[in-house]
Amino acid sequence: MPTTTHDILTDEDAVYAQIEATVEQNNVFRNAFRPADLSGANSEVVNFVVHEDDESDIEIVPEGGEYPRDMSERRRVPCYRDKYGEEYAITMEALNDGIFDDVAEEANAKMRRMAERMDAAAAEVLQAATTDNDHSAIGDDNGTLTYADIVDANTTLLDDPFQFSPDQLYVGPQGMGDLLKDEVLTHASEDGDERISSGMVGTIVGIGDVYMSNSGVLGAGEAILVDSSKLGREGVWLDMDTREYQEPSKDVERVMQMKTLRGWAALRSNAAIPING
Repeated sequence: MPTTTHDILTDEDAVYAQIEATVEQNNVFRNAFRPADLSGANSEVVNFVVHEDDESDIEIVPEGGEYPRDMSERRRVPCYRDKYGEEYAITMEALNDGIFDDVAEEANAKMRRMAERMDAAAAEVLQAATTDNDHSAIGDDNGTLTYADIVDANTTLLDDPFQFSPDQLYVGPQGMGDLLKDEVLTHASEDGDERISSGMVGTIVGIGDVYMSNSGVLGAGEAILVDSSKLGREGVWLDMDTREYQEPSKDVERVMQMKTLRGWAALRSNAAIPING
């Protein structure tokens, strides 16, 4: 049977599925961080251990000789746990009158708000990483994002000693508009590259995903290029969880509560580079 509005409001499994779908739809900057299962950690802070590559030459082990040991440095990067949650009430009046659509609209709005708060937290960590690394911002800071800016940023990350492989580009609405009007890209579209005309501008330089956010994090000419395999982690102490309880004294038939425990940490800040076109 198809899931009804009544199910989304009153059935825990349906509520969970709706939360997952809503969070995924509003997931932008969180994509830059690989998930880490921390469900077994009791502490509110978990330290990720980062191994700095040992740049010594690779040696051949002579007969009877000693094996080389890993001499790379290790540092710890903390990931702090935060609780994100919302709840909505279903009153007896709503149940009796069958006004589920109104309550569902409120419930969906709260799910989106929770998802947006988590994405904003991830964006804050990502932005901090771009100001706390060895890369200077790419571009001439004239308020216009160009294909050349992306190529320059891509080249910088590829040329880094860690040999990053950029796979994600983050832009704002104006930046996306700039790229879709860029002559290099429009000419590629005219030549028959459907990926360009459909907006997948990152495919030109081998970037797997282009994410556009209208949250105001990225202004005119601004973008961030990322190697998501090395940038950081999203610590998940508790995945999306739902709980139902009643408040008869308040004429509330049931309250659906949703929460999750998560945090974000940038392990290699150099894996992100800011662009100020």
